[in-house]
Amino acid sequence: MTRSPSRGRQARSGRPRSLLALVAVPFVLGGILASKIATASSRRRERTPATTVDEPSYRVELGDTVSEIAIRHGLPTAHVLAQNGLSWKTPIFPGQLIRLDPIPDDLEWPTAETADGRPTPSA
Repeated sequence: MTRSPSRGRQARSGRPRSLLALVAVPFVLGGILASKIATASSRRRERTPATTVDEPSYRVELGDTVSEIAIRHGLPTAHVLAQNGLSWKTPIFPGQLIRLDPIPDDLEWPTAETADGRPTPSA
């Protein structure tokens, strides 16, 4: 006696195929929902203006370094790093926005001192 293939399908038609399918469905739906939320939030971020008119900045392109950007804009590299909260080893990426505020004119530089703490005599 051989078993008919259609007979086996009919017997299962009313029951779920497996418990795994029932467990996986909420996770799949949750993943889809999470991706929709992430996409919506990234679109919202893109709509906000990246800079204002008063804030000079530069958008990093492939192959740029902070040193090259600073030199092109006539600024010390250390100033650009400090302005943007970067260290000498922090990588920058294409599309990243780098602030390039000029050095203020009223900036007071520390005076040179001798080893005993007295100011050096001017020549």
